[in-house]
Amino acid sequence: WMNSFLIKARLEVKDLFTDLADGKMLLRLLEIISGEKLGKVNNGRMRVHKVENVNKSLAFLHTKVRLESIGAEDIVDGNPRLILGLIWTIILRFQIQEIEIK
Repeated sequence: WMNSFLIKARLEVKDLFTDLADGKMLLRLLEIISGEKLGKVNNGRMRVHKVENVNKSLAFLHTKVRLESIGAEDIVDGNPRLILGLIWTIILRFQIQEIEIK
């Protein structure tokens, strides 16, 4: 599902849990599906830079949907349950809801 959007930015997710860890793909995905700019991506390689990128994504999502029990550290650490839950929440908000409106 993600790759169908990320192809527009010439990006591809191969391993969901590691590819989202730095927050860059998540930011790009949200920009593409929302049509909004979410700010500059931090290209640093340190954990603090990754957490910053994921926090930008989560802050944006908090304005659109209710997120509970998920923090940037969960994504950076590759927590499968929370990452899958986050992706499902994004699908529900940006795909399913859009279909219902039409």
